[in-house]
Amino acid sequence: MTYDAISDLLIRIKNGYMASAEKVEMPQGRVKEAVVAVLKQEGFIDEFTSKDGTLTVVLKYQGKSPAMENVTRIS
Repeated sequence: MTYDAISDLLIRIKNGYMASAEKVEMPQGRVKEAVVAVLKQEGFIDEFTSKDGTLTVVLKYQGKSPAMENVTRIS
């Protein structure tokens, strides 16, 4: 079984938005941090921090709607 870090990241963010969560946490990784930096730059998340092996992503909402709605991974 293989582990796809990017898919895991996107699914956690999607699930967080579906649950109207303020933030989501996941294991830290360089690839995940790079993807999250692009999501922040493009305005899909508010901020992120990486500390003690945990990546914390603060989700962004426009009113009550998630800033990122259709999440799909295309390989």
